[in-house]
Amino acid sequence: MAKQVTEPLSTLRVLMFPFLAYGHISPFLNVAKKLVDREFLICLCSTPINLKYASNKIPEKYADSIQLVELHLPELPELPPHYHTTNDLPPHLHNTLQKALKMSKPNFSKILQNLKPDLVIYDILQQWAERVANEHNIPAVKLLTSGATVFSYFTISLNKPGDVFPFPEIYLRKSEQVKMNETLKFAKEIEPDDGDRQAEGNKQIMLMSTSRIIGAKYIDYCTEFLNLKVIPVGPPVQDSITNDADDMELIDWLGTKDENSTVFVSFGSEYFLSKEEMEEVAFGLELSNVNFIWVVRFPKGEERNLDDALPKGFLERIGERGRVLDKFAPQPRILNHPSTGGFISHCGWNSVMESIDFGVPIIAMPMHLEQPMNARLIVELGVAVEIVRDDDGKIHRGEITEILKGVITGETGEKLRVKVRDISKNLKSVLMFPWLAYGHISPFLNVAKKLADRGFLIYLCSTPINLKSTIKKIPEKYADSIQLIELHLLELPELPPHYHTTNGLPPHLNNTLHKALEMSKLNFSKILQNLKPDLVIYDMLQQWAEHVANEQNIPAVKLITFGAAVFSYLFYLVKKPEVVFPFPAINLSKIEQEKMYAKDFEDRLVDGNIQIMLISTSRTIEAKYIDHCTELINWKVVPVGPPVQDPITNNADDKELMEWLGTKDENSTVFVSFGSEYFLSKEDMEEVAFGLELSNVNFIWVARFPKGEDQNLEDALPKGFLERIGERSRVLDKFAPQPRILNHPSTGGFISHCGWNSVMESVDFGVLIIAMPIQYDQPSNARLIVELGVAVEIVRDDDGKIHRGEIAETLKDVITGKTGENLRGKVRDISKNLKSIRGEEMDTAAEVLIQLCKNTKQLADRGFLIYLCSTLINLESIIKKIPEKYSESIRFVELHLPELPELPPHYHTTNGLPPHLNHTLHKALKMSKPNFSKILQNLKPDLVIYDILQPWAEYVVNEHNIPAVKILTSGAALFSYFFNFLKNPGVEFPFPAIYLPKVEQVKMREVFEKEPNEEDRLAEGNMQIMLMCTSRTIEAKYLDYCTELSNWKVVPVGPPFQDSITNDADDMELMDWLGTKDENSTVFVCFGSEYFLSREDMEEVAFGLELSNVNFIWVARFPKGEEQNLVDVLPKGFLERIGERGRVLDKFAPQPRILNHPSTGGFISHCGWNSVMESLDFGVPIIAMPMHNDQPINAKLIVELGVAMEIVGDDDGNIHRGEITKTLKDVITGETGEILRGKVRDISKNLKSIRDECCC
Repeated sequence: MAKQVTEPLSTLRVLMFPFLAYGHISPFLNVAKKLVDREFLICLCSTPINLKYASNKIPEKYADSIQLVELHLPELPELPPHYHTTNDLPPHLHNTLQKALKMSKPNFSKILQNLKPDLVIYDILQQWAERVANEHNIPAVKLLTSGATVFSYFTISLNKPGDVFPFPEIYLRKSEQVKMNETLKFAKEIEPDDGDRQAEGNKQIMLMSTSRIIGAKYIDYCTEFLNLKVIPVGPPVQDSITNDADDMELIDWLGTKDENSTVFVSFGSEYFLSKEEMEEVAFGLELSNVNFIWVVRFPKGEERNLDDALPKGFLERIGERGRVLDKFAPQPRILNHPSTGGFISHCGWNSVMESIDFGVPIIAMPMHLEQPMNARLIVELGVAVEIVRDDDGKIHRGEITEILKGVITGETGEKLRVKVRDISKNLKSVLMFPWLAYGHISPFLNVAKKLADRGFLIYLCSTPINLKSTIKKIPEKYADSIQLIELHLLELPELPPHYHTTNGLPPHLNNTLHKALEMSKLNFSKILQNLKPDLVIYDMLQQWAEHVANEQNIPAVKLITFGAAVFSYLFYLVKKPEVVFPFPAINLSKIEQEKMYAKDFEDRLVDGNIQIMLISTSRTIEAKYIDHCTELINWKVVPVGPPVQDPITNNADDKELMEWLGTKDENSTVFVSFGSEYFLSKEDMEEVAFGLELSNVNFIWVARFPKGEDQNLEDALPKGFLERIGERSRVLDKFAPQPRILNHPSTGGFISHCGWNSVMESVDFGVLIIAMPIQYDQPSNARLIVELGVAVEIVRDDDGKIHRGEIAETLKDVITGKTGENLRGKVRDISKNLKSIRGEEMDTAAEVLIQLCKNTKQLADRGFLIYLCSTLINLESIIKKIPEKYSESIRFVELHLPELPELPPHYHTTNGLPPHLNHTLHKALKMSKPNFSKILQNLKPDLVIYDILQPWAEYVVNEHNIPAVKILTSGAALFSYFFNFLKNPGVEFPFPAIYLPKVEQVKMREVFEKEPNEEDRLAEGNMQIMLMCTSRTIEAKYLDYCTELSNWKVVPVGPPFQDSITNDADDMELMDWLGTKDENSTVFVCFGSEYFLSREDMEEVAFGLELSNVNFIWVARFPKGEEQNLVDVLPKGFLERIGERGRVLDKFAPQPRILNHPSTGGFISHCGWNSVMESLDFGVPIIAMPMHNDQPINAKLIVELGVAMEIVGDDDGNIHRGEITKTLKDVITGETGEILRGKVRDISKNLKSIRDECCC
């Protein structure tokens, strides 16, 4: 049996109580595993003999989370314990078993009294269970283990016997109606007070083991007729692969048969053929000359020798073309085998669903209960033919023979196979393959949910360590439509599995992780071959994913996880280095440009057969940059909306934080976070700390360190800092609930590295940004949000250093000054706009992708099946981000990176990846081309959407003749600036709001020197379409300019919003703390998951926060392997000094929750695109502190938009505490903040209004 545990592993304990039949236990187990994936603890209650069976069906990974609870039935002489199951139960004892189960009410009540579950999920066959649960004040919902068709038919027959069922294709023949009447009579006898058993109980919710793909109209009818909320939890399908040695001979025999030449014959575990029926089936099989596997079973106590039960000489005559078994057969493995061409089935719901799921047509031979209706349904669906009984209910060998021949060898079979495979695939399957960084996975997941909302099945592919964290981010409603696919990277001594993510990855392993990912091509290819998605959406960083998809004839498009401003700037940087970027607001210093530049970036930008690029932005934010991207690359650039998380979670760990935040005045607190991949240097941390301290602004500071380099906050921060700041701040060395903080009224600003996700969240929540970009796209993002008018930037000096004075002054201006008021006004306007258009851009993007797949059904249904492909470590985090509703339409595909000693699997993600390993991770990812190719070969998607950072993916996709489009997960301003920077280096960027200081240009150049083909990423590819994670609300002019520059169709897919609602108990303390702060009084400080502040920068930020006197949440993170104690990293005494006005975290914070919190008045961000978009989406002004890559451009963009102020560094790129302090004060307490908030909230509103349209 499953391992017993004494301590609950999750927040909610659910007792599941199926009927005593394997056919009911199996779907309950299926739901149990899905709930465990979402961190529920399950108690599965049944009789000992059933639990013995169930324990063998529970994979090891669920052993600790699914507890088996024995229910003892009363002792009846005619019903010994081995009959406490319907499996092989003699038919005359069925009623006795039902009565015995009902007599066990006292025992069931004791179980509930002892376990005290939070919820009971019970089988509809034991309605009394709900009453027992109610006696203990435990809520209970029923789970129907059959389909909506049967449920609605039974309900009409039971409650309104005179009414005609409104769907004429579902009917019963005379002999079947006789059996139905007997069943209905028994139902009333067994529970005489339950005449309305079908519809009573909890009126709000009924779970059903089905999918809208199978029976949408019947689900809708149930909802309308019964006034219930019917929740389909997906078909009850078992895993197909087992390691049972007993099955090997049978499977080896099946392997000798031709494709589709063999029929599987099985009538379930509870129904037995009469002697006459067995004879007719035997002769039907013999006369058909078809290969077969027949499972012949008998009731317990009535077992017979097969020779005696079958016609004389039958076994000798069939010889090697058939196998007859008198035991269980591995049904999933048989149905999943290419030699299996049909399934003669009794049409039990589980068997029907499994056959459809594996794409095998059904030869229906229903026997009893719901089976005739299931048979009619699958005939209606076009996936089955029925062996019709005569008026006396008898079957005949001639009928069986003719149908078998038609299905296995005739045209009928081909038509059925095409139809059932179409339904199996759903024709809308999309594999999504983000780069191994939370900052990339988040916008991919954001798009995945939007596509799943439109009927797509999503596979999200990443490394296990990423998927482990992702699964927590997936709401329950997406459980069926977003599936997580593990991509295993090659084992490298220096890159163990916990480094298969950039989160906390030591910087020196970044390149190794890239290499390992690229080396996983073969694994990725196998994933595609197995899943056969219709489309691949891949990250620009693994361009090779497109080539792997193409090898399997799967179209692929890239998704850009930063904004259009960054993409266009990058395009200039790579493709037109001599041309000035036409948007002067987006400009990078030399240092920022050098950090942004990567050697193979040119390939990633516009490489691909399919000239479509999805981009995580919105026209509300980047209209001109989206347009410019389109001009630049001549692709279709599709904004999919900003990458914004839901703000509300129930994480207990956040409670104290949110309560603290709730004590702060409105807009009085700054949130300080630099993402999951970027870590402040000791100097930067000190400057930030002193900047915060000197600002006298309340703050929450997430101070994180790389994995393996964790430090005590006391050691990391300036001596005495924590004591000095006291209760005006919180410094966290863990993740903070960023959406909740940004969404809190006390949050008045966000000191952010300006990662695109953070920027977008802050904007979405209407929180102004104090931009402190670090690297890559962040400076561009910072410029963008400054341009938008929602941010101010903490400007670094010429050496790229930040200074406490700058931080302190900026903070004061933003939190307490007029600057903050102006920024807040602007960011709230943008936030309002974003929300108002939230669906529009996604609708457009989905339409583009549907047309790309060129499938009539897709055009009608407007839905995709998504395969999201990434390394295992990424997928582990992603799967948690996928709501239950997407579990069927988003599937995760694991890409294995090659084994590199310096890049173990836990570095197969950028999250926490030490900066020195970034390049290695890129290389490893590129080396995984063979694995990616195999994934495409297996899945055969119709389209691949790949990240612009992996342009090689398109080449791989092309090899499979699959269309591919790239998606830019940042904005159009970035892209056009990059394009100009790289392709037209001598040409001035035409938008003066987007510019890079010398220091930032140097950083950008460094990136491209490391990645010599980086400029190829900008506008390469056969398909002249590029998706961008932005919106015309934000980047209209940049989107237009992108189009002009690239001559591609640039399609904004909307900003990469994350859902703000989570159930993470760890966030509760933080959110409670935030809840103590006044509205807009707190700044969220976060620099993303890939960028880490130098010690100097950290010090400046710390002092900037301290001096600002602004409340703050600061996410101070370090690369993996380089984690440090916050006390050691922050200025001495910093944590003491800030006290209760700040929180400093060295782990992830719930960014959407923070940005969505009314106390959050600003977001000091590195201006990563996701962060920028989230901030805009939540209407939070940004205090831009861009660091690297696209961030300076993003910062300039949001400043241009009027939703940010930038913390401007000196000529050396250093930030200063005074600047931070000043900016913080302006944003959180000044008029600047009000202006920014007004603007960002307008944009947020616009974004929300078009959010769902972004991706169609």
